[in-house]
Amino acid sequence: MESMEWLEQGQQLVANYVNNQTNRNLKADEVFVVWFSKTIQNKKALLGVHHSPLYFELTVNGNAGEQYIDVYEKKDHYMLDLEDE
Repeated sequence: MESMEWLEQGQQLVANYVNNQTNRNLKADEVFVVWFSKTIQNKKALLGVHHSPLYFELTVNGNAGEQYIDVYEKKDHYMLDLEDE
């Protein structure tokens, strides 16, 4: 499967997950890709949804022929002072 096709499939998987967990009617094109990498037969992407504390990590382990989705929740956000380094 080509990378763009895989990312689009991942966006739909995330939309389905969010819709099943909430009362939203999220469409795949409302899921955004933050980061993507492909190395040999492996792929990894981070995806997000606006106005949601969740972010999603999609992984393809090409060696094992497996695909995973991990769901994370943002716990905290704070500023660090660069002057203190």
